[in-house]
Amino acid sequence: AERRARPWVVAVVDAPAFPALYHSVDVVGESASMMEDVFEAGGGGGTAAPVDAVVELLVHQIEAADVLLLNKADRATAAEVRAAAAVCSALNDRGARCVTTTFGVDVRQGIVGVLPPATYANTAGPTPPTKIRAPAPAQQLFHSFVYSARRPFHAERLGALVDAWPLPAKDVLSLTDYSASPAAGVAGAASPLRRILRSKGVVWLDTHHEQRVGWSHAGRHFRLAPEQCWWAVLPDDAMRALLTGSGRRRGGSVLDGGAPELSYYDLERQSFIDTDECIFGGMECRFGDRRQEILFIGAARDGRADEGAIRRRLDACLVTDAEMVDYENRWGGAEPSMSAWLSSEYLRRVSL
Repeated sequence: AERRARPWVVAVVDAPAFPALYHSVDVVGESASMMEDVFEAGGGGGTAAPVDAVVELLVHQIEAADVLLLNKADRATAAEVRAAAAVCSALNDRGARCVTTTFGVDVRQGIVGVLPPATYANTAGPTPPTKIRAPAPAQQLFHSFVYSARRPFHAERLGALVDAWPLPAKDVLSLTDYSASPAAGVAGAASPLRRILRSKGVVWLDTHHEQRVGWSHAGRHFRLAPEQCWWAVLPDDAMRALLTGSGRRRGGSVLDGGAPELSYYDLERQSFIDTDECIFGGMECRFGDRRQEILFIGAARDGRADEGAIRRRLDACLVTDAEMVDYENRWGGAEPSMSAWLSSEYLRRVSL
C-alpha cells in the first residue's frame, strides 16, 4: 500500500448552492449549516488563521483539495455546474482532479478511480461508482498571475485602491458577470479589477514594519488585516523552532507526484531571497521576508486578465524613493526584543 505523509484531501462542493455561496457576504456564525464544517476543520489541532466569512472557509477548502467532488450535479442547472467546475478548477493550484456526482450517491463512490486503489481498498461500503463524469474543461476562462515587489505600499494610496474596488453587485455568481463587458454607466466598469475572481497574499505596509498584513478577496468579500510578525523579526533559531515539518511547493499535485517537498523553514527562507537584486541566483533582501506577494485570478480577455493595468495600479501604491527614505528613518532600529515578541498575540498564534 502507498504510504503518504498526509491523507488525501477531498473537497465536496454543493454544485447548486456554490454560485450563491461564492457571492455570500455572511459570516460563519450566521450560517448554521457551515458550523459543523468549521468545527471539523479545527478539530485536528491545526493553527489555521481565523476565518470569519463563509466564502473564505469555502475557498480555503477548495484550494487545499487533492480532489474536487461536485455533488448534486443532477439538481443543478448546466450553468451552475459549469460555474462551479470552472471556478473550483481556477482556485485550486494543486492540480486537483474535478469530478461530479449525483444526489444520493455515496461520496466514497466519487473518488473510486480518481485516487490510487490503496487509498480506498479497505474502505467499507460500495466501490463501483454509479454515475461519475468529468466536467467540461474551463477552456482558459481564467488567467492567474502573481504581483510581487520589494518595497512597502503607501497605506493611504493602497486604501484608496481597495475602497474603489468594483466588487460584484449580484448575490449569485455568474461567469458572464466577470467576463462580459458591463453596460455603460455601471460603476467601476472601466476598472481592470472588475474581472478578478480571487486574490490573496501578503502585503507590506509602510505603517506596519513588524507585522505582515494578510490580503484575501473572493467574490464580494475583501479582507485586509494584520497577521503575525515577519520572519525577519525573529532570531534564526527561533524561526527554525517554529517551522517544523515539510510542505509542498505551490502547484505540486500529490496525485501526480508533484513538486518535491521542502522543510517549512526552507520554504520560508526562500522569501528572504530577492532575485531582482542579483542576477546570479538572488541574494538576501536587506528587509528580510518583507515583500508584496499577491496572487490574482481573473477572467481572461485575450488570454490575459488585464494584468498590465493591475500591475500599474499597484505600482502606483508603492512608496516613492523619498517616501522609502522616510520609512527607513522612521523604523530604523525599531526591531523589538525577543521577549517582547513572545508576549505578543501574533507570535503566540504562530507558535501554538
